[in-house]
Amino acid sequence: SLIYFKYLFPNARITAFEPDPYIFKALKHNIESFGLKDVTIHESACFGVSKTLGFSQDHADGGRVNLKSVDKKVVKVNAVKLSEHLQDTVDFLKIDAEGSELSILEECKGKLKNVRNLFIEYHSYTDCKQSLSKILAIVEKSGFRYHLENSGEKKISPFSRENGSDKEIDLQVNIFCTRQWFLKITLNNNSFIKVAILNTYPTGGASVAKNRLVKSLSGHSECKIDVLERFKIEGSEVLDTIQ
Repeated sequence: SLIYFKYLFPNARITAFEPDPYIFKALKHNIESFGLKDVTIHESACFGVSKTLGFSQDHADGGRVNLKSVDKKVVKVNAVKLSEHLQDTVDFLKIDAEGSELSILEECKGKLKNVRNLFIEYHSYTDCKQSLSKILAIVEKSGFRYHLENSGEKKISPFSRENGSDKEIDLQVNIFCTRQWFLKITLNNNSFIKVAILNTYPTGGASVAKNRLVKSLSGHSECKIDVLERFKIEGSEVLDTIQ
């Protein structure tokens, strides 16, 4: 996905985390062979704590942090806190952590205000408690609107435990999170209108919507338009002006 996003947005600065030493080596080789610039990769996992953790390898896309097993495939990897990398504005954050999603989000939720678009792939492992509701609560409190899409194996009958070939995961969901923007329109009589829009434009987001709205309000020569982003921090509503 790193190479794919760099192809779509060649001027983007991308930071990636890969804990599996085998895959990290391949990732580093691919970045160098493509000659990609402004890409930083860390041979580490993201988790709720910064420490050395067990990691179950599969040399593909299913490796995950393992806090229980003593399986021979478990190796030791370095884990870091994602919040340390969310100090500035992030246009897009992708979290695909094979079951560590809640741990990551609980640790960095105070910095999610800096993230404009968020994608989470939720994995429900049968040997762990489900945590989708807690993840969605964090997403909502951070001011995002979300759309859910099943990304796992489609079950003929969800009520049957024997259904499906994947015995480890009983639910896999893609969570697409976008922010809601507001345009505060102050007219020449100092009255104002607040218009809610969704950040659904391919590029530019609220700025594109603002420009379109300016044209439609051309009759109000003295009207002023401010772009606002609304999100919630610890239950209280906050309005921040965006450049």
